[in-house]
Parts: sequence; C-alpha cells; structure tokens
Amino acid sequence: MTWKLDKKKVKAFPNKDPEESLEILRSFYLQLKEHHFELPKLKKKTFRSMTHCNGKNGNGAHCHRDRTQICFKPLFLRKRAGVMNFLGLKDEKRDDIFIILRDTMAFGEILTHEVAHFRNKGVHNKRFYIRQHKLFDTFINGVISGEVYD
Repeated sequence: MTWKLDKKKVKAFPNKDPEESLEILRSFYLQLKEHHFELPKLKKKTFRSMTHCNGKNGNGAHCHRDRTQICFKPLFLRKRAGVMNFLGLKDEKRDDIFIILRDTMAFGEILTHEVAHFRNKGVHNKRFYIRQHKLFDTFINGVISGEVYD
C-alpha cells in the first residue's frame, strides 16, 4: 500500500524534459565508463525511452537481453524520480524495501542497476548486486568529488 501512495507522490512532481533526462543519463554513463573500462561503448541507441520499445517491464527501466540497450519509462524520464528498491535492500522478512529517489540519486540507482545487467544476465543474485554496488560506489564518489552532477 505504501508503494502505491509513494507512486502517487512521484506523479505529483513537476515535469522535466525527457530528452534532457536521457542526455544526463548518457553523461553519467560516460563518467562511469572512465572508471569501468569493461563497460560497452555508448552508442546513439544505448539509452532510449520505452515509447520506442516493445517491452514494458521494469520499475523505471529495463535492460534488453542482448545487453546493448536500456529503455527508460517515460514517467521516470519526465519526473526524474521513482519508487525504487534501492540497491536491492531487504527488511528482516527478506521483503524488498522501496523508497522514493529523485534527480541525481534516482539517476544513479537506476543507471547502475541497469548497467550491472551488461555483465550479469537478467538474474538479480549476489554477484549482480556486488556489481551494482561497485558501480554505485563509483557514482557516489563522482558526486562527492564533483565529477558527477546534473
């Protein structure tokens, strides 16, 4: 129930330009790539809106099976926010913990999550979350140092 209430809060946030959001995500990706050379080269269609995609799954985005493209939900791109399971956190019952993330933190969480799929196929296992945490640590260090900003 809380998750649905939080989703209503996100919809109330002001609208932003979706294309500008994609550009910010591309720049964040390039900054991640400077520290993680194994990431694939950024191509024009690496990041897209789900309006150009047949698949509609994912909370705010999804990575395609060939791991060359990430599609973002239009609502996420417009609001730059989402109700997300931040870094796979779970409570004592092992249920996912969802929180609202906005702007830079939302971009960082969703980007590092989807980029982690480039190396680890669709499975959300321990190895996947270790990979995401490494990427997110790099992202946060970039925010702290001033390399990453939107």
